[in-house]
Amino acid sequence: MLYIFHGDNSSASLTTAQNLLSGLRTKSPAVEIIRLDGDKITKTDLIEAIEAPSIFSESRIIYIENLLSRRQSKEKDDLLGYLSKNAATITIVDWESKTVTPTTLKKIAGKDTRIQEFKLAKSLFKFLDAFRPG
Repeated sequence: MLYIFHGDNSSASLTTAQNLLSGLRTKSPAVEIIRLDGDKITKTDLIEAIEAPSIFSESRIIYIENLLSRRQSKEKDDLLGYLSKNAATITIVDWESKTVTPTTLKKIAGKDTRIQEFKLAKSLFKFLDAFRPG
């Protein structure tokens, strides 16, 4: 299963992602969480994280930060293709610090993908406009 958390309200999305990780860890205490930096990983890193057998745990969760926000490149497209193919075999959590474009989400979305967007409240902008309109 692939979980994607993104949006302008990064604190809410990060909290939700961490709550999901905590919940999954509670269900299976012998789970290994592998953390990857989406800006720096290569396809080889991702393949090793997903396919390498684990010595110390029964199952594995891959946690990636800012992969979809990464600059557009062929390597990014390869990573997204690989993730979408393997979403059914392992739990992958991707947290993005900003909103991801619908085009990028379409590249990775599938039946094993859960996407949640966290927007800032409209009342916040109305409140700020009350101080200085426009």
